[in-house]
Amino acid sequence: MRPDMTTSRPTTPGQPAPEAFDEAAARARIAASPTFAASAQAWEAEVSALTPPLAPIAPPPAVWDRIADETLGPATLTVRAEDGEWEPLSPGVSRRVLHRDPAGGWQAVLIRMAPGATLAAHSHASLEECVVLEGEFEVDGETVRKGDFHLAFAGRDHPAIHSRGSALLYIRTGLAA
Repeated sequence: MRPDMTTSRPTTPGQPAPEAFDEAAARARIAASPTFAASAQAWEAEVSALTPPLAPIAPPPAVWDRIADETLGPATLTVRAEDGEWEPLSPGVSRRVLHRDPAGGWQAVLIRMAPGATLAAHSHASLEECVVLEGEFEVDGETVRKGDFHLAFAGRDHPAIHSRGSALLYIRTGLAA
């Protein structure tokens, strides 16, 4: 074997330790010489034949749960009834944000309407879903009661909402741009 093909030197007692391995320099030497490249490739084939392949080992389920929690966040979210603050929207109407998902572009809120309150007419950039949890409201001559589902379509104007009694609404809608 030629001296330029030696990639390491043996250590002999009393001699200085070999130089630190420089992988980039070694790869450059291999690439510069077709003979050296062929020799390195043959050596790699010999060494890899000596190493038996290892059987894959599945990590315990707790590892996958931890990875999911750290990358995706928790699988569920509970917002307690006593948590959060109500913010006024208009006289007698307040809103409590339950969750905002900026990546998904939506939010979930509660709307609380006092007796006689009106939520002004407005437009919707995205679909708005509403479920009446308590009470009732009137919109465009129609009464929407407890348990009813009301849908406002994107790009359309929504007439004013009026509550004769009180009302509690769950709303899921897009985030304002």
